[in-house]
Amino acid sequence: MFSSIFSRKHIDLFEEAAAANYSDKYRQGDYLVLPPEGDTIISGDIHGNMENFDLLMEIADLKRNPKRHLVVHELIHNIYREGIMRDKSKEIIVWAAELKCEFPNNFHYVTGNHELAEIQGKGIMKDGIKVPLVFGTANQKNIKKGNYGSKYRTSAINFLKGLLVGVRHRGGIWMSHSIPSKAMHQFSLSLFDGKKATDELTTLVKSQQAYKQSVLEDLTWGRDFSDNLVQAFKTKVNANVIVIGHEFQEKGWHVPHKDMVILDTTGEQGTYLHLRNDKRYTHKEVVQSIQKLHKHKL
Repeated sequence: MFSSIFSRKHIDLFEEAAAANYSDKYRQGDYLVLPPEGDTIISGDIHGNMENFDLLMEIADLKRNPKRHLVVHELIHNIYREGIMRDKSKEIIVWAAELKCEFPNNFHYVTGNHELAEIQGKGIMKDGIKVPLVFGTANQKNIKKGNYGSKYRTSAINFLKGLLVGVRHRGGIWMSHSIPSKAMHQFSLSLFDGKKATDELTTLVKSQQAYKQSVLEDLTWGRDFSDNLVQAFKTKVNANVIVIGHEFQEKGWHVPHKDMVILDTTGEQGTYLHLRNDKRYTHKEVVQSIQKLHKHKL
C-alpha cells in the first residue's frame, strides 16, 4: 500500500482525495450534515495506531454497508505508544486518502490539532518532547528537488486542508475534535457554512500568531468543558449532545459533562460510537451506543 519513496502515484492519490473532500455530497461548507438514512460509526483519536484503524475499517465494512458512514479524526502522531510500536502515521494518511477516493460520500475525516500542526509545518510538544511531523516542512533539507518530495508534501497537505471541522447528526448530536474555550464568543457555524466549500479550511491563516488566535485553532485545541462553555457551544451548533476526542482516556471513553462524551480509539481499550441516522438521541442513549473496538466489556 505505502512506499517510503516519494512517487507520482502518491501525489495523484492525494490530489484525487483532496478533490473528493470537497465533492462529498453531504458536505456543507466545511462541515458535514449526515443524511437521515443508514447509520454512522464515529471514532476517537487514532494517533498512528494502524492495528486499531484496520480493526475500525473491518467493523465499518463500508463495501457491504453502502448506507453507512465512518467519521474519523486525529489519525496521526504516535504520542502514547512511543517505544512500543512504530508510528504508522504516514501509512494511515495514505490509507485515509485511498478510503476517501473509494468511498467519497461515506468516509469522512475531521481535522484535529495534530492535522493542523502538519498544515502549518509546526511541531507539537508532548511532555516536553517535540512530536516530529509526518510530512516535514516546505523548507526541510531532506526534501530534494527531483524526487517528488516537495510535490508529495504539497499534495498531502492539500488533502489535509480539505478536512472537515465537524459533523452534524440529525438526531441532535454534533461531533468535532474538541470545543472552543478561549474564543467561544467568536465561534459561529456561519464561519464554516456555505453552499460551496472553500479550497482550504475557512479560518486557517498563515501567520502563526493569527493562527493561534483563530477560531479553528481553538476548536481543535480547547480543553475547557465547563458548563457555561458546553451550553454555549450546544446552542451554537444546535445540538443536545457533543462528541469529541482530543484527550487520552484510560478506559476508552469519558463523560466530562452531562451533555458531552469523549471517545478515545488509541489503545487496547479503544472505543467507537455506533449511531442510527434516523434516531434522535439523549446523552444516556449516546453513552449506551459506545462500543469497545476490541470487544472487551465496557
